[in-house]
Amino acid sequence: MLAGNHTKAVELLNHVIDRNIEDNLAYAFLKEVFTSMMNTLSKIVKAKNLSFNEIFGPETALYEELGSFSEVDEIKESIASAYENTGKCIRDLKKSSNEKLIQEIINYLQENYNKDIYLEAVSDRVGSTSKYISRFFKEQTGINFLDYVNKLRIQKAKEFLLNKGSKVQDVCAKVGFDNVNSFIRVFKKYEGISPGQFKELQKIRHSGR
Repeated sequence: MLAGNHTKAVELLNHVIDRNIEDNLAYAFLKEVFTSMMNTLSKIVKAKNLSFNEIFGPETALYEELGSFSEVDEIKESIASAYENTGKCIRDLKKSSNEKLIQEIINYLQENYNKDIYLEAVSDRVGSTSKYISRFFKEQTGINFLDYVNKLRIQKAKEFLLNKGSKVQDVCAKVGFDNVNSFIRVFKKYEGISPGQFKELQKIRHSGR
């Protein structure tokens, strides 16, 4: 439930209700069971720093409504709806949190692509583990961390190479590579040609205008 999976919670709820009905427990006792479930839900909401009132309305009104039910199905529907609403709020909260985190990581990479960038350093910056950030980054962007960094660097390198008088060695250092051979190899991996060839092709294109 803390992960926002309300479906399993509702299935468990129905199982508990049906089992109690089979055991012929007093209806008053069933209400106590349901009240206990709502107390658990309230704790979940507070643990996620969500507003109980915003999700369900005044807490006292909710319990009054629960106490007014005379049919089991009414209670089942009410609590199932409560768990569903909570699940949606938790999923929305997680989505918002994920968007904020991935944007923070991308901003950091955009600002520091010309420096030594390690997954561990980024993980420390956002207060997480490198294993989690590696998986999280791939899930959010569709590519792994190293590929993203390299593509970013190569894109910046292409912009620098368009400048008149730019040299491959200088551009290499500007985009965070400390070895020219590594720079050339990575450039060819993503562009299919070397930085020097890219520069010459751009010269030809511009001279033909």
